[in-house]
Amino acid sequence: MDNLHQMAPAIIKFARKKGQEPKFPQSLDVLLTVEETKKTELDSIGAVFFLSKYLSTKEVLQRENEKNKDCNVTVPTLIWEGESPMKAEYTIKAENVKFANTNDIVIALGSLIAAYYAFNMKYPCEARNFLSFTEKVLLKLEGGKSSRAINNLLSGLKGL
Repeated sequence: MDNLHQMAPAIIKFARKKGQEPKFPQSLDVLLTVEETKKTELDSIGAVFFLSKYLSTKEVLQRENEKNKDCNVTVPTLIWEGESPMKAEYTIKAENVKFANTNDIVIALGSLIAAYYAFNMKYPCEARNFLSFTEKVLLKLEGGKSSRAINNLLSGLKGL
C-alpha cells in the first residue's frame, strides 16, 4: 500500500483546507513534534485516522480501552492498543475474537478488508465509504463504482 504513503500528505492538507484538522486521538497530537524521519509514517497513520472519521459515520478504528464496553463487536473492526497510534498494536476483532495482530497500520487495513472477504460479509453502511476507499484507492483493487463521497474526496485531493 505504497499509495498510502504517497497520498498521506495530500490527505492531511485536504483535512486542513476543509477546516477539519484531523481529529487524532490525544496521544497522536503529542507526536506532531516527532523528528522528520518519522514524518512519512506519521502522515500515513494520520491520514488513515482522518479518512476513517471523514468517510464514516461509525467508529472504524477503535482504541481498545475507549471502545463502547457494552457493544459486542460482531463485524470485523480494527482495534488498536498502545500509548499512541505510532506505537500501537493493531488487531482485527469480530464476534469478540481477536486475530491478525500487527504493528503496521497498512497491514492492519489490508487484514480488515480481507476479513470481510473471508467472512463473505458486506461492509456496514456506516463504514462503507472508508472501507471502499481503502479497497479501491489505497489497495488498488478493482471493483464497482465509487460513491459520491469517495469521488468528492479524490477531486479535492487532486489539487494538493
